Amino acid sequence: MKEAAKLLQDLVYRSGYLKATIKEGIAALKPYAKQLEVIHIRIDYPDPSTWRKKEYWHISREEICSRLDERIFKHLVDENEYAAYLKRYRPAQVRGEIKDIDEHIMDTHYRPQAIKILRRKKFFNLARWTKKRICMEYHRRSNLYWKNGDEHRFDYRNSVESLFIRKKGDDKEVIGVGGSGSSGQREMCTFFTAVFYLLGKKTRIPHYLVKQNGFNELEYVGRKYRTVLTPGFGSNFDLDKHLYREILKKGFYWKTHFSKI
Repeated sequence: MKEAAKLLQDLVYRSGYLKATIKEGIAALKPYAKQLEVIHIRIDYPDPSTWRKKEYWHISREEICSRLDERIFKHLVDENEYAAYLKRYRPAQVRGEIKDIDEHIMDTHYRPQAIKILRRKKFFNLARWTKKRICMEYHRRSNLYWKNGDEHRFDYRNSVESLFIRKKGDDKEVIGVGGSGSSGQREMCTFFTAVFYLLGKKTRIPHYLVKQNGFNELEYVGRKYRTVLTPGFGSNFDLDKHLYREILKKGFYWKTHFSKI
């Protein structure tokens, strides 16, 4: 726990290193090859005992749409038709005649139609169907913080989240966050994994392995001086097939071989 905390302190975000080609990425990072490192954080499922506890979750009350609007979005709204309404009423909104264009479209074209249909049903209660509703939102905490004190919010669609880092003085500049959770993260994962692999042929670049356990605690697992492959690699970036196969052959796929570290 202490070793993981030390490894993950003084993190700051720095953009601008994602390039259009691997060649450009090599050129941009080659002067800093000795200051590069990667921290791969495997995200375990939350322990069932943590559910609904503020110590482990950000909990908030969020207003959601009424039952009537939910039914409209599900059964009546057509995307092309709605786009036409937006185009039709946008000039009036610009002139200040309409305050909320979406509410105007719903009140003018959809809610009257939906209410007319629902009145045919027994026990229809307009007040109940139009009442705003509240739901509880739960967002898992991470216990990982940037240098400025803000919490780093993991994308929990990732099984492993990779922080590609350039050390600069006391700071660790996170120049890319990779994973499989989104197209942007997959692009980052592929680009930086390939660039770090090629730079690592001449300079040893450490890959640190950390896991967030079921209680949101960060635990140090180990270190590798070979490319660590994680879900997301190979997607959303035009990578040379020969290079892709070479990295797959020489890399270490952590998620599959976690127990062998």
